[in-house]
Amino acid sequence: MKMPYRNDTRRDGYGKGERSGDYSGRRQGARGNPFDGASEADIVTLTERVLNDDRNIGYVTSDGRVMPRNDAFASGCKDGLELIKERVWGGELGMLEETEASRETEADSPPIELIFSEEAKEAICRESLAVSDVETGGALIGNWERETDGTLIIHVERASGPGADATRQPALFSPALGYYRARVNYYRETRGWEYVGEWHKHPGNFGSLSATDIDTAKSLIHDEGWPLLLLPIVTRKDGCFFVDNYVVLSRQLGTEGVFYAGGFELNFLRHNSSEIRVYIDEELIRSFRAASEKSAEVLGMCNSGESYVFVPSPGQKNARLRLVRAEKEVPFTDSSDCVTAIVDDAEVRCYHVNEGEILSLPYALIDPEVSIYERNAGLVETSVLRDKTVTLVGCGSLGSAMALALARAGVGTFHLFDYDILSPANIARHQGDLRDLGRNKASVVCERIRYINPALSVDVHPCNVVEDTEGLSFLEDFAAESDLLICTTDTDDSRMLVNSLAVRLKVKSLQAGLHERAASGIVHLYDPEEEQACFACHRRRILSESGKRAEGVAYSEARDIRDLTVQPGLSAQIDLVAQTGALRAIEALTGASSLPPLSIVYVDKKAEETRNGNTAPGGQEEEGEFAENSLRGNLSARRLQLRIAHLDLERLKDCPVCGFHAESETREYDSGKDWSSYDEEKHERSDV
Repeated sequence: MKMPYRNDTRRDGYGKGERSGDYSGRRQGARGNPFDGASEADIVTLTERVLNDDRNIGYVTSDGRVMPRNDAFASGCKDGLELIKERVWGGELGMLEETEASRETEADSPPIELIFSEEAKEAICRESLAVSDVETGGALIGNWERETDGTLIIHVERASGPGADATRQPALFSPALGYYRARVNYYRETRGWEYVGEWHKHPGNFGSLSATDIDTAKSLIHDEGWPLLLLPIVTRKDGCFFVDNYVVLSRQLGTEGVFYAGGFELNFLRHNSSEIRVYIDEELIRSFRAASEKSAEVLGMCNSGESYVFVPSPGQKNARLRLVRAEKEVPFTDSSDCVTAIVDDAEVRCYHVNEGEILSLPYALIDPEVSIYERNAGLVETSVLRDKTVTLVGCGSLGSAMALALARAGVGTFHLFDYDILSPANIARHQGDLRDLGRNKASVVCERIRYINPALSVDVHPCNVVEDTEGLSFLEDFAAESDLLICTTDTDDSRMLVNSLAVRLKVKSLQAGLHERAASGIVHLYDPEEEQACFACHRRRILSESGKRAEGVAYSEARDIRDLTVQPGLSAQIDLVAQTGALRAIEALTGASSLPPLSIVYVDKKAEETRNGNTAPGGQEEEGEFAENSLRGNLSARRLQLRIAHLDLERLKDCPVCGFHAESETREYDSGKDWSSYDEEKHERSDV
């Protein structure tokens, strides 16, 4: 044990941390036989620790014989046990060899309070886990103060490891003192903290100081003039680490001796923060190796304390990656937002500077085109979807969720149409968040897609395709080149427009929509090669009475305008319909669809009962308060149900859009036509 620093009485710079408790300075005195409860492995370890100590020349064995060191070692655990009792533990009845100073009364010892920061706890836990089978330790850095009532408060702000040149063995630990000095000097200059002690991990469950440890600590306090030393002992017990804290006090503080200051547990999961990892696009490394420059810099993202990401993704950048050639001396930037990667033909080594210390970082080279979709194997043919193009009209709650699901499945190209902006009321259902308020919804979805895979092709068209002639022209051009045309809007005009385009251009299309408060929703797939019913063929059945409001909310059964201000549905309900739509879209894109064209997603049991005859729970027709509660979305009157019905619909012969005998002119969408006057009940259709 070597502690080369002296503390001062600075009182500033204390961090906030978890307190281990208020302690009365209870002396670590007689505690019975220290070997009670010790396993044979623990005894062997401690025996070897003493026998390997070069300072010990001869030993007194259990029968009183003096034995040379090597002979004692060869004699095994029996003599070693007696040796430990005599030399290390100070006899069977106590772990401390009492001195005149340590016989002072308990009333003279000060109350001691310890405050360990979370950073210090994490460092101790991380190092202890990394070398579970050997001894280790590190310096403790912080400050201490004394309250007016005499309470001694020790703040431990940081805990170091032992240093790269330390000796760590099952029965021997010797730290790298040069490393200790460098860490303490850094924190003294930058934070005003000082050296306050040293933590040490013992093997097994012996959480006490040895007599040698105590003698060394007392000598250092006397020789260096230190007022105190904090000496925590870390052991592993019952699946976690336990820290026993000992404080050695000098006469400067009025009381001299060694005092036990309580203990606390270090939970593996809570205090073992994972290593910071670096993720680098492998193309960056390939390009740098092929170039002639000695260095290059790339911007990326730093997720504080967790990871660095250097891939060509959108959004603001807050980190830098310095690529440098492997040379004798490599300069490092003392900045937490910078990673230095030393690159040669064979390997890459990543480093960053954290609080003045150069640390090696684990890294992964990734190919976004491959790495992102590797777990889709066997579920969907990503290579097939990579060549597919989707045109999406409507990037609201449904559209945004469907677009991201398709991007995660591997669809390669997106054309996004939406003229609306994201408002506060949209945040609870949209894939955007508060950072995106006031932004165009299509732009928000575009950015989220590129966050998933920056290599995907995405373009944005913030236009009203119904009223904007140029926007309609763009839509027609992109729809003609698409493998699937998707509409998730909430107005009749836009839906009928998309349906008309799909029929006229002979392009597969998918319509997805929500009924009132997302109690249910529909997903309708139109495949011109199968001569299926188009969206207009069963519009009246799906959009109950929505023809009365040609430009109103498409999926609403409200009888009062006040109901239209009610929340249209929870995100969880909307997502059920959106994911159903995404699955149907993937089927259509891969040619694997075998389901009927119409899927109805029932989220609320009340919605299905209402659509099938307005029956109340007892089988009676709804009336009075129950019917009113159901209509207004009263949660107490609604019952969760998750069911999907797939329905086969017959194409209408007289449909003005896809009818068998319709002229080509009537198949085109007429924005001036009053579609609300079209009554599908006059035409033959299947009974859903």
